[in-house]
Amino acid sequence: PNLDDSKKEWDLLVVGAEGAPIYGPRLELDALAQEFAANFRVQFNHHGGSRRARWEGKVGEDKMPYMNAWSAYLGKARFVIFGPIAEEPQPVFYKYCECLGSGAVPIMPDAPDLTLMGVRAWEHFIPLSHVWNNRRRLLEVLRAYEEHRHVAERAVAWHKANADWARERLHEIA
Repeated sequence: PNLDDSKKEWDLLVVGAEGAPIYGPRLELDALAQEFAANFRVQFNHHGGSRRARWEGKVGEDKMPYMNAWSAYLGKARFVIFGPIAEEPQPVFYKYCECLGSGAVPIMPDAPDLTLMGVRAWEHFIPLSHVWNNRRRLLEVLRAYEEHRHVAERAVAWHKANADWARERLHEIA
């Protein structure tokens, strides 16, 4: 993971597929993030996942360089954010673990499954509800990277300790 601030290329990286109606709320998030593009380094990436969802091995295995490259890409940002889907409750997708392990401060939708996995708001991620449709709060977060940097560090520590367990557990539930 990239926790070194000198290597951060973007202040905010907005990720997540948007191609289906279930992803409609993410378009709202994009509109909010677009407002900051003039004053912050904002990057958007809405490419859908590929083979990562079919991987059954350990997270650190060398056979999945696409996963390592994606994690390094996410880690180029100070903050990584993705919006909710049009479904309640929010299921835990691979995107949560990807963001937790990246080295960026995750801003994510809260989900009941996160608590079951030991992932806690404000400790491992900033809840999306804190900034959702609130320009002022998102601005405050983006300006206070040093105050939130510990969230990325704790998220990476959680990922190192739990990613393989969480992946196996998700496959059992699915």
